[in-house]
Amino acid sequence: MHQTNLRWLSELRPLLLATAKRHFHDQDVVEDLVQETLLAAWRGQNSFRGDSNIKTWVYSILKNKIRTQIQTLQRERSRKSAEEELDLLKAREPSCLDKYFCGKLRRDIRNSIQKLPYNYQRIFILKYILDWDTPQIALKLNMQENNVLVRLHRSREKLKVLIGA
Repeated sequence: MHQTNLRWLSELRPLLLATAKRHFHDQDVVEDLVQETLLAAWRGQNSFRGDSNIKTWVYSILKNKIRTQIQTLQRERSRKSAEEELDLLKAREPSCLDKYFCGKLRRDIRNSIQKLPYNYQRIFILKYILDWDTPQIALKLNMQENNVLVRLHRSREKLKVLIGA
């Protein structure tokens, strides 16, 4: 990319801002994405081969930055959701006669559930603690129902090993 093309980067800023604003309402996030895009384009100027229009190239950098930001936000939301589900689990009272036995068993099970990989924890808690059905879980986690069933099976198998059953 030549110095004259670097001027294009600043001229593209309004277009990049408008594009980022369509995906995010937070002005700080929008500004950060555009700034990261322009910086990436400037740093990668030597790798720009000229096979496409420079505008297309910079726009594709922004699209990738937006996609990454959306994935990051989705992971954060999922993690918070799983933490809330674990809090609900901790708040439930045992409903058996032998409080000592049930308390110990419940602690052992809860500790074993917490040792499961994060993706298995979420599905296990939704299904067996919060009593959600498979379609609800699939919708909540944006997964196919078959994938939910597979992860449920795997989580049960891993839990059996952890508990020692």
